[in-house]
Amino acid sequence: MRKVKEPIKNPFIWIGLIVIILLTVPWYLPPSATRPVILGFPLWAALSGFFTIVLSAFLTWVLSAQWDIEEPLSGSNVSSQGGDGK
Repeated sequence: MRKVKEPIKNPFIWIGLIVIILLTVPWYLPPSATRPVILGFPLWAALSGFFTIVLSAFLTWVLSAQWDIEEPLSGSNVSSQGGDGK
């Protein structure tokens, strides 16, 4: 039987997730961070939007590369034909 990859057991994924979530909420910026404007958005909003995209990319990578989503076949007599099996 082959081993199933579970991302919950990988500490790198948890550390990355926590760091990205902490960076998404710009609590670390000074109160004057509303003054610089990037593409019409305050600095804190631009950073929050950027790290939201980073979080989406990270979760996409986890789901596609780190998680074995395919379910193993439960029995050896599984028919590849549809219908009632006659």
